[in-house]
Amino acid sequence: MTNYDIVKKIIGEIRPVGKSEVDSERLENLKAMCELSAEILEAIKDVACDFESDKQGSVKSCCDYAKKYLIDNEINY
Repeated sequence: MTNYDIVKKIIGEIRPVGKSEVDSERLENLKAMCELSAEILEAIKDVACDFESDKQGSVKSCCDYAKKYLIDNEINY
């Protein structure tokens, strides 16, 4: 089971099905998923920015990975 599978189990389905009684719940799930996504991106941005001048190899590796992820996904940081 992946991390995404676990999150999906906790938050629930987000794809609308065209039935208002189901889709109203899916909309709330989508809002929760978007909020989580924003929090995750903020944490990644923090790693990319907060450790930019750190000289420790392991810290630099984390910072570089975060930066590459953001750049590859065209996310401003």
